[in-house]
Amino acid sequence: TLPYRAAPGTIRGDFSIDSPTVASLEKRPVRNLIHASGSVEEADAEISLWFKESELFDYERV
Repeated sequence: TLPYRAAPGTIRGDFSIDSPTVASLEKRPVRNLIHASGSVEEADAEISLWFKESELFDYERV
């Protein structure tokens, strides 16, 4: 969902109004509060791109 199209009451809708057009004019990426990967494989690739191994933690849910 593009931030400016997000429904009120959602995280994007309440906290961001950015658009690709404005971002392009300002020569920057779209300001996005939430990201979801399209697949497990995509998530693995993105995690390795954005985080160092030392920044990742395993935990058990209770």
